[in-house]
Amino acid sequence: MSRNIIIAGGVAALLLVLAVGGYLALSRGGDGLALAQLDRLVRAHDGSYESAVFAVEEGRLIVDGLVLRNYAADPDAEPLDLVEVGRLDVAGLARFNLLDAINSDRAQQVFSSLEATDIALTESGQTIRLEAVRMRDVSFDHAGRGAFTDSTSLSRAQVFARAAALLNAGELHVTGFQSPEEGPTGMRLAELDITGIDNGTIESITAHGLSLWDEGQIGTVGDTVSLEAERVSMTGIDASMPLRRLANGEQITFDRQSDIPIYRRFAAEGVLVTEEGDLPLTIEALAFENESYEGVMPTRSTWSLNSLNVPLRGAFVDEDDTAVLRSLGYDELDFSFVYRFAYDFNSQEFALENASMSIAELGELEMQLQVSNVPFTAEMIDQTADTLLEEEFIVALLGQAAVRAGSLSVTDRGIFERIVETNAGNAGLEPDVYLTSAIADLEARRQEVASSELAVQTIDALVAFFEEPGTISVTTAPEEPVPLQQLVLAAQINPVLLVEILDLRVSASAPAE
Repeated sequence: MSRNIIIAGGVAALLLVLAVGGYLALSRGGDGLALAQLDRLVRAHDGSYESAVFAVEEGRLIVDGLVLRNYAADPDAEPLDLVEVGRLDVAGLARFNLLDAINSDRAQQVFSSLEATDIALTESGQTIRLEAVRMRDVSFDHAGRGAFTDSTSLSRAQVFARAAALLNAGELHVTGFQSPEEGPTGMRLAELDITGIDNGTIESITAHGLSLWDEGQIGTVGDTVSLEAERVSMTGIDASMPLRRLANGEQITFDRQSDIPIYRRFAAEGVLVTEEGDLPLTIEALAFENESYEGVMPTRSTWSLNSLNVPLRGAFVDEDDTAVLRSLGYDELDFSFVYRFAYDFNSQEFALENASMSIAELGELEMQLQVSNVPFTAEMIDQTADTLLEEEFIVALLGQAAVRAGSLSVTDRGIFERIVETNAGNAGLEPDVYLTSAIADLEARRQEVASSELAVQTIDALVAFFEEPGTISVTTAPEEPVPLQQLVLAAQINPVLLVEILDLRVSASAPAE
């Protein structure tokens, strides 16, 4: 998969080289020398030019039926066996030198529009195809140059990173992308729109009709797994930090937060995940939204998922684990989920504002939590993935943390009635008789636990819930924040101590109208 994406990403570089380099070579040669000039240009990249019909005029290049063999837009890259472009039409071309452009203090236009159709890239007998690529208003802007360190010599990677960091483009539109279908991994894409490319930032990326497949690379599923999405989008992408690091010769491994572009929102709609020959998972919509950042860390985020439909048989579930749910009459589960958190660097307070999950015809779970003295710093966040899991890091992060408040609530949306009916049937009783007996047992227990306020609260809440299934809630609101270390120690000595330390409360409420 990654190889296909890398090759596809090289299409833009290939077209830029052909457009700008081809225009400069052809416009200097005149009609009589044009073919020789184009052949010389291609051979400079270790390839061979085979055929094309071209037209060149001031600021414009048109090429029909272009065929290149053993071609690499970047001499350091693996060459492609065959490059075919049905038509390449570029307008508003400028004459410039790339090194001069990225070191200049003034904006430099590249071209006003580019359109290429019927593109095929072949490597090792496998072909990637694109119906069309369109770009407009491409230029280099000097605004981002202040981020670069001075250097008397630049590597090829630094040159391209600086060019990417300075690139401006109004639009990049791709239609009909198709990777080789016979490969173990692949991708199809009906349309891709990228808008507002500006000095390492991108206004939006939107894909329509996305299909991915991978043989045995998702979890423990052994057969081919495919993923389809009607629409995928990202907005507010900022890759300026990793591009700046690359441009200054630093190593990028994507193992640190600063190696990864940040974004404001990611969303997908109409998602279908299928294992070959099995029942699919479907997702109506999902979204990840980062409302604010402190450096590379999101300080307020919301993650949501709407209608994840999971069949209770098949490759994506353990049928032993779902046997109880199937015995209650569930053939599938339909999940929706919301997770929202906020962190304040000044007060060092973390708030889990809402973590909720609902399952259609089953129930809902909702949780809130406030924790103080969580000393996040930019240096702590920008650690490698392995470091983030080390005990020393966790102790440094949570060693002084304290719980301020929290709540957990469970709401019935149909599972309680199914449990009662199933258990009553197993006992040979009518459901109302079984429920009356269960309530009587709880009330009898109340006298046995009268010395424990929380136990009495719990029994009262359960009785109220059994009589009218609604919501059971557990809350904590200690007078002073309780250190996590104290909670861990209390749990090890005697878990009952947690009740008093956290000032736990249990209650029940009737179902909402």
